[in-house]
Amino acid sequence: MPRSSSSNRSNTSNGGPDVDYYAVLNLPSSCTASEIKKSYQRLALTFHPDKANAANAQLAQVEFEKVKKAHAVLSDPATRAAYDAFGDKGVRMLESDPAGAKALRKYAKNPDLLLEALHEKTATSYIKRLEKSVQTRGSVVVHSTLVPTLSNGSVPKTTKISISQTVTSPLNSSTNLSFGGHVISDYGLAHSEATVGITKKLKNNTSVSGTLSAGTSQKLSLDTTRSFTLDGRSGGRLSLFLSSTSRGMNIISWKTLSPNLTANCTLGMHEVGMTIFRVSFTQSFKGGWMTCDLGLQPGEIFMQGTGSSDFDEGRQRVKSKIKLGTRGTSMLISSSRRLSKFTLFAVGLKVDVYNGVYWIVKLSRGNMTFELPIVLSTFVNPSVTIFASAVGMLVDEFVVWCLNYGKGEEKLEEEKREDEILSNNVKNREAAESQQTLMAGAAGKKRKEEVERNGLVIREAVYRKKGENVGFDVSVPLQFFVKDGEVRLPSGSKNSVLGFYREERRPPERVGRRGRGLFSLFSDEGEDGDDDFLAPPRATNIDGEYVVYARYTLGDGVFEVEIDDGEEFVLPAEKATRMGGVGSVI
Repeated sequence: MPRSSSSNRSNTSNGGPDVDYYAVLNLPSSCTASEIKKSYQRLALTFHPDKANAANAQLAQVEFEKVKKAHAVLSDPATRAAYDAFGDKGVRMLESDPAGAKALRKYAKNPDLLLEALHEKTATSYIKRLEKSVQTRGSVVVHSTLVPTLSNGSVPKTTKISISQTVTSPLNSSTNLSFGGHVISDYGLAHSEATVGITKKLKNNTSVSGTLSAGTSQKLSLDTTRSFTLDGRSGGRLSLFLSSTSRGMNIISWKTLSPNLTANCTLGMHEVGMTIFRVSFTQSFKGGWMTCDLGLQPGEIFMQGTGSSDFDEGRQRVKSKIKLGTRGTSMLISSSRRLSKFTLFAVGLKVDVYNGVYWIVKLSRGNMTFELPIVLSTFVNPSVTIFASAVGMLVDEFVVWCLNYGKGEEKLEEEKREDEILSNNVKNREAAESQQTLMAGAAGKKRKEEVERNGLVIREAVYRKKGENVGFDVSVPLQFFVKDGEVRLPSGSKNSVLGFYREERRPPERVGRRGRGLFSLFSDEGEDGDDDFLAPPRATNIDGEYVVYARYTLGDGVFEVEIDDGEEFVLPAEKATRMGGVGSVI
């Protein structure tokens, strides 16, 4: 299957850059050999060192080598088959073949033999990757109470212990098999259960799973989930479940009202008559987010507000939650810190009208979690609350002291990573600017031709983040790529297209299964342990949305359009807006 044009210029893997050769030649992955040849000839004339002046000769040599390499890979049936199947890694594997050019001639007549050889060559590494991708997650929760200790000096009591463990192993790219179990001891009463499940990902964002549980009770359950996105600004998820004891459905929807404001709604209906309804609004801001939600669940109507702020460059997160409901009022405040890349420590204080005052201490290492809820008082006691708050702050400060002790090397390593990112951004921007410099002459000629024939003339073009007015000027490469009265860029990130650039940022280090963080005290889970779909949108998702804005002249009219980065870019565009006549628009 042909690969899509979505690689980034600065992306690296396995010791070499993962280059998008189709984007370098500005061609779709379905292009013909004739189109590859024509595109190469045109770009080679533009970037050939002999065609450039003395000042740009060195820049031209670098860009010419990129174009030459892209043509060499895509014009040969064997190397193109390897690239389409395995990306740039497949090309490197082929080039490293001891047979060298002899192997290329052998496989050129029958690319299928090449794919078989490469598949055989990668079989061992594929199995190793599967073994590494086995996920183990679990938790140990020990409930204890200090009430006897505070009242009469007796020893603390352990009231409940729960231990759970799950191992998930992929059978193939779309199927996972999981084994797990849990044991609970509640005031001396034990309960145990073992589970085995299988999950299959289907097309159109649909998954089906089945789970068999055996132990104190036996249960067979089937679930199917379908996620969908309507226009990039709204979407939802539909879940249907059926088990030997109950059945029901959940409907979840979301809509982005503005770049930083999201509305969410969920409706859950169960066979036993339980109905859950929840509406939420999430406002994101620099370094944090705030959520306000109104809900209805069995026996309770509630209103809840949650806020979170990051400090110390994201190493600490402070979270607060206030809940007002017909069952009572509760308040939670917690502080979590990243001890290392995979370890998080959190301490929190919760005050509940019905359950009293208690601490929650949590330590997470990868996908394993140890949690210790400690009951300080079975009712709301002001003195106990003040004492617990003071001790919690002391514990947090002690963690800070431990983190700062002997942290010179870690700080230097962090700064080194930041410097590498900044250096790569500078190099990538300079490369894009040099490409535009070399394109400028041909783009100017093309612009003059289009003006004379009242054709497509690029007035303004910017590659920018969605919702922002500034970005990287790409009017030169767009004018350069005008052919037969239109511009056509392949689908996928335009960051790989010659003359385009966007800033790459290091994503925040996140811990937890499937990329979900355990930064907050209760992670991204609700109080009942269910997946909390109301988790606020992350800033990285907002920063990752890029668009290409273009204003152009065609005939006697001036048009403008904004096209998402991943879509195929075509001018003239059907969805473009006419701004007016040539003489009436600046």
